[in-house]
Amino acid sequence: MKIVFGGIFLLILIAVGVISIGIARGDLGDIYVTGTLNYKISVIVDTPEGEVVGDAVRKVNLIHQPALLGVENTGIPTVKGEAVVVDMGARGVMYGLIVSGQYLDIKNTFPYEHRMNTAEGVRYYRSLPIGTTGKLPKENWPTFVTFTDPDDPKSVTLVRGHKFNIETQNHDPVRKMKEIFGEGIEIKEITITITDEDVTQKVVYIAQNECACS
Repeated sequence: MKIVFGGIFLLILIAVGVISIGIARGDLGDIYVTGTLNYKISVIVDTPEGEVVGDAVRKVNLIHQPALLGVENTGIPTVKGEAVVVDMGARGVMYGLIVSGQYLDIKNTFPYEHRMNTAEGVRYYRSLPIGTTGKLPKENWPTFVTFTDPDDPKSVTLVRGHKFNIETQNHDPVRKMKEIFGEGIEIKEITITITDEDVTQKVVYIAQNECACS
């Protein structure tokens, strides 16, 4: 029994060592696969004075790991970054919020047959060439807010997105670009570009679920 136990213990040590090496390399066959990518989200707004562009660079961490307790795959992509600031001068400043699931900007812009947390998905998305650019579909655009008083966090106001309707138990669309910023103000498009630029840190992180939007 001692010999068997010792052999099993040795095998466990070897397995842990192999996994550790695989983790350090970011790949272990199809069992454990990791990767990262940086992307720039650019919001282009049409105004009577011309186009205004706000952008931010974010980092997505990808992971595919072994099944645990019967769960097929517990690897969940994460995103690091901040809100997109669109400064329209005297008209005001608009913020495109970032939430925990914002990594889906990549999936929605560059569709792939496999999920992002599969071995195939991680390898595909971490290998997207620098400069690869696409348009984020309008149905996947982020929530946009503004502050009627820049010095008062409680003055946050929903510009574009959805607001929960207690009576109907639905999320009603909100579109207040022209109402808040004036005629001729409209988001033209939002682009996603794979980049090697560093993650931007221009503004304080604004969590959408903390937004008591009016």
